[in-house]
Amino acid sequence: MRIKEPTLESPSSQMATYSQMQERHYTEFLTTIGVSTFEIHRKYWEWAYIWRALEVTGMTQAGKRGLVFAVGAEPIPSMLAKRGVKVHASDSPQEIGEMWRVSQQFSDSLKQLWREDICSWEDMEQHVSFREVDMLNIPTDLRDFDFCWSSCSLEHIGGIEPGLQFIENTLETLKPGGIAVHTTEFNLSSNDKTIDGFPTCLFRRQDLEKLTDRLRQQGHKVWDWNFWPGAGQHDFHIDFPPFAPPHLKINLYQYVSTSIGLVVEKKA
Repeated sequence: MRIKEPTLESPSSQMATYSQMQERHYTEFLTTIGVSTFEIHRKYWEWAYIWRALEVTGMTQAGKRGLVFAVGAEPIPSMLAKRGVKVHASDSPQEIGEMWRVSQQFSDSLKQLWREDICSWEDMEQHVSFREVDMLNIPTDLRDFDFCWSSCSLEHIGGIEPGLQFIENTLETLKPGGIAVHTTEFNLSSNDKTIDGFPTCLFRRQDLEKLTDRLRQQGHKVWDWNFWPGAGQHDFHIDFPPFAPPHLKINLYQYVSTSIGLVVEKKA
């Protein structure tokens, strides 16, 4: 039985693979954010995957409302602002975010988040707002969004179960039928042993399948999983510290890890 390769053309819940980085959706995204189209990096894949999932579900159209958690220095809010999409951007409280500031993965203001090469300040100020949000305690006033997302942050909030609970909790911020897109760390080495704690955990296939069952029992739709890890030129390369491209599969706490994304549609 041949496993269908995951694509950005028709995304599902899937892993980063080299073949997706050859697609026009990936290279066009990199061009938009000012990065070389030859860059093989799973962080860029995560952003491209999130953008593509929002695109195919109609969430990048003017008038939609989105919420992002742990936004860091992501370009997606600026891209959405340019299209007239309202975005409520959030990042961790200052005391938590300090550990990410040194690697430029933390924002504490709208000005810091703005990508002037992507959109005007007028568009940014008109369409994007900013506040601190603790991912373990999402404020109850954050409701009725068309979509929400997070990029490789939920694995840093305390462990596997808190991360899975966070995904479930984000559905409370959405309208019926809303879209949640999340990327995180995936353990390619084992479906049994893993890292489960702070500051990083590695999700196993069994964890994601458990969450899928839980959400589907509640009436939500989880896009079908495709666990194909890729068989391209760079899919077999393991990046060890100090990390450098090609950065697709990495050695993390003696496990091989990569990025994985999932999409959940809230029950109507």
